[in-house]
Amino acid sequence: MSTPPTGFGPAASGAGAPARAGPLFWALGALLVAYVALCTGQRDNLLEADAWEHHRAIVALVADFWQPGNPTFGGDAAAIPSIRYSPYFVGMVAFARATDLDPWHILSAAAVFNTLLLVVGVRALLGALGRPEVSGVALLVMVGLYGGAPGYANSYALADLPWHQVNPSAFAFGLVLLAWSLFLGLASGRAPKAGWFILPLLFATAMLDHPMTGALGFLGLGIFSVFGAASGAERIRRLTIAVAVGVPAAAACFAWPWFSFLRALTLRPDNQYWFNPGILKMMLTQWCAPAVLLSLWCLAARDQRTIRVLLAGGAACLALGLAAMAARSAALARLPLPGLIFFHLAVAVAAHDAGLLSPRRWIERARALRAGGPAAAAAAHAAVGAAVLAYFLAPQLWAVLREPHLARSPIARALGRPDKQLNLLPQYREALAPVGPRDVVFSDGPTSWPVPSVRGRIVAAIHYEFFVPGQPERERDAARFFEAGPDGATEEERLALLDKYGATWLLLDTARLTGPQRTALLREHAVAARSGDLTLMDAAAWRAAPGPP
Repeated sequence: MSTPPTGFGPAASGAGAPARAGPLFWALGALLVAYVALCTGQRDNLLEADAWEHHRAIVALVADFWQPGNPTFGGDAAAIPSIRYSPYFVGMVAFARATDLDPWHILSAAAVFNTLLLVVGVRALLGALGRPEVSGVALLVMVGLYGGAPGYANSYALADLPWHQVNPSAFAFGLVLLAWSLFLGLASGRAPKAGWFILPLLFATAMLDHPMTGALGFLGLGIFSVFGAASGAERIRRLTIAVAVGVPAAAACFAWPWFSFLRALTLRPDNQYWFNPGILKMMLTQWCAPAVLLSLWCLAARDQRTIRVLLAGGAACLALGLAAMAARSAALARLPLPGLIFFHLAVAVAAHDAGLLSPRRWIERARALRAGGPAAAAAAHAAVGAAVLAYFLAPQLWAVLREPHLARSPIARALGRPDKQLNLLPQYREALAPVGPRDVVFSDGPTSWPVPSVRGRIVAAIHYEFFVPGQPERERDAARFFEAGPDGATEEERLALLDKYGATWLLLDTARLTGPQRTALLREHAVAARSGDLTLMDAAAWRAAPGPP
């Protein structure tokens, strides 16, 4: 009989043979990477996707590597740097400038790479914990155990992967998993000495790319030091390593030339926007709830040493999220979602040890359920865990088949159905062809969002830029410009707003216009380009013939 795994050491399989990830891990890992590669190019079907702001960071840096200005806003905000100019984007831009490849395709390739990094990071961390054989089950739990796909930074839910793996948070998350595994290797003496130089770079890069994910990384160092050490001396050794890693990582962050890391730490602009109690409530009561509840199921598992450490990490992230309600801290409010990795890995360890994916074990459980007795209780316990996992994975599988930004396009073609794709990127490229690289385009919030990813800058965005002041005013001004009817903006107000932001173009999505808006805003003589429902108008020509009083 195989020795029960104990965690934090070489796992056992069979007669003392080292455990391996197994075919499930390799098959699922390959499928996830292929799935993202197939679907990530469809992300332009989501008008308000985060991917647009990441794409335009590359576009701005390709145009001017050292002085790119703000990638989103024109006017008085044009020279303000962006927190998006992180190592993740600088690396891609260096590649883009060397190869002359389209930034859209480079970002798609980054999504595939980030998915591979996620897969490798999970395997590395579980290997460092002495449980590499859990890796396949872990991938299944990680992409499936959500109370609905969050569509939010740090989500690795199945239905989010193709359009979220382009995010810097996805890159930073993979780096954090690798950094944790390297930290555990250094603590045990199994990692090469080069790890002392690599580890600070991993944490600095993660922190610059996505500070919330970087903060999770340092929190994990504390969890693995305090709860994972076998003795007081080992705990002190691990904490010493954590400090030795953190100091040079912080120094690297403060030396970053594209934006001020110190300002990013001390500035708290628009906290009422960044701290969103509605999102926090959904995070705690919906997105994270299944994994948190199923973690109670883990308490009867064999490998309690590993599970206790992982649950401690998950509980710490959850507690900090709850504390955010009182502190109104945007930083703390975001930790529960990436902190799900602790709960997910704990569930995966318990699921693997219970043999939830073993047909033979399920035959034995069926017999036990018919026979009754203590074995029936254990069989029912396993059935509950499997049912919960299947219940939350099934809607995501259905979404993959149904949503135009996922796998619907190739599936629809195979079945002779309409693919329902919006194909926004080519429409915006055609409509914005006359626009100069830094011309200001005035439009409503949703229609504006993809504009800087193609050409020009905008007045107001649906997601705030961290360093830019006055964004609530920009939002109100854009909304006022498009108000029409008896209480709508006057011609004088609209002209004043065009002057205020130096707008040289107006962009309308005619499908979104009401009757009064169409009458007040659409002026045929000013039209410079059209594509689909998008209509671009020259602001000077628009001024020349006033609209209705």
